[in-house]
Amino acid sequence: MVKSRTKGAPTYGKQALITSKMFTPVERDILKLSLDENKTYTLDEVNKIIADFKGGI
Repeated sequence: MVKSRTKGAPTYGKQALITSKMFTPVERDILKLSLDENKTYTLDEVNKIIADFKGGI
């Protein structure tokens, strides 16, 4: 599901992101653990979440 924030980048729900082919299987696993079902995220936010998670590995 894609939602648009006012005057901002498009946002995506957890399900859309974890099924997206733009992320590797490992990154999709990170998103499954890190994202909230009831929120939407921009791609910038998602990429930061992935980078922060990988930084802790």
